Amino acid sequence: MNPREAFVTFLLAHCLLGFALGDEPSEMIQDVKDGRVFSLFSVVTFKNSACTSQADSTMKGTCYTQSECTSKGGTSSGNCAAGFGVCCTFTLGCGSKIAENNTYFQSSSTTVPGGQCSVTICECSTDVCQLRLDFSTFVIAGPSTNTLSTAKELGGSQINVAGAVVSPATNCLTDTFSVTGNAGGNPPVICGTNTGYHMYAETSDSCNTLDFQLGPTGIGTTIPTRQWNIRITQISCFDANKAPAGCTQWFFGTTTGTVINSYNYAASTPYQLANQRQSICIRRERSFCRTCYSITTAGDFAISGKTVGGAGVTRNGYIKGSQCCNYGSKGTATAGYDCVIIPGAAKTAGTKLYNNAICGNVGLITATNKTGKTVTSKSGGKGKTICTTQIPFKLDFITDGYTVANSLTKYSGFKLIYWQTTC
Repeated sequence: MNPREAFVTFLLAHCLLGFALGDEPSEMIQDVKDGRVFSLFSVVTFKNSACTSQADSTMKGTCYTQSECTSKGGTSSGNCAAGFGVCCTFTLGCGSKIAENNTYFQSSSTTVPGGQCSVTICECSTDVCQLRLDFSTFVIAGPSTNTLSTAKELGGSQINVAGAVVSPATNCLTDTFSVTGNAGGNPPVICGTNTGYHMYAETSDSCNTLDFQLGPTGIGTTIPTRQWNIRITQISCFDANKAPAGCTQWFFGTTTGTVINSYNYAASTPYQLANQRQSICIRRERSFCRTCYSITTAGDFAISGKTVGGAGVTRNGYIKGSQCCNYGSKGTATAGYDCVIIPGAAKTAGTKLYNNAICGNVGLITATNKTGKTVTSKSGGKGKTICTTQIPFKLDFITDGYTVANSLTKYSGFKLIYWQTTC
């Protein structure tokens, strides 16, 4: 073979390999024109795309060369890029710091007794805007269930004079999980059992911290076998499925029967959490313009609030909408502040409700007029179906740091299903 034939053969082989691995022909031709000399391995390049671990099909990794995976501290788990790369997975323990996509923060026996366990997540590229945390397993101590009255509250602050009598129930007093780093706001601090749930957080140029604080003894709760496995996905600012800013959770890709929950609803005995600002956002799917919500089982909606009171305030667990998420003009309202807010809430027929705020324990029932006279509890506490056409589709769960005395005996939070319809 003469030198010209050898050159053509090399160029064709280089191009074919590049096509297989996703390289641009112009880049390869320029390499040859520049007179660069390559070894067999320096010629082979490929995209560092997501891959699936062969050892555990539930785990995702990043396609790197074997040497890159080793130098980055990852674990090789099967091949990728037509066998030229390895699927490199990253498992993080307490104190880890990393700037990789598709990583896993996992508990170990050393994290069970208590103390702090945190990891630092830095952006893997300059175009990353969000983190998505998928809780494959998430079990830590739940909130306090101690209803013993400890103080009085006025407008959301603890006082020692006139006001609503409150207890520490629903507060995460033993264990907590938090995501910090974004100056514009972070997701709410949570505790309890959240297996199967997810959370979004805006990234920070100075990295984000995922932090578990584990108490040595239970305060108003028992300590379970603590364990967690959190998949951390970094989302590009230009990703079509990036969540809207401020969303704690983001649902998309389905229009029927999707379940949404308040955090800690996965616990065997669910209790809502104090100090929550949980914004559940739902993408409007093509050709659909309305989202509806309902419960499927009595008891799937129980937001704390006083169950006894004056005429028109409560009725068998129903609390008038104007009493929800409201301390009253004097800050001494005693029905309880916590609520769910559905912007643009309406009956299925399209009649707008008087108030978008909902609380109580009889499902999605809220006042249709100022006095609430048209609202009655339905048999079995099944509530009603509430819909909205207000874009973006959003449901906010808001709680303060206190639970009022004589409130619902079980304030479990909510488990709702949603679906979308055409107009």
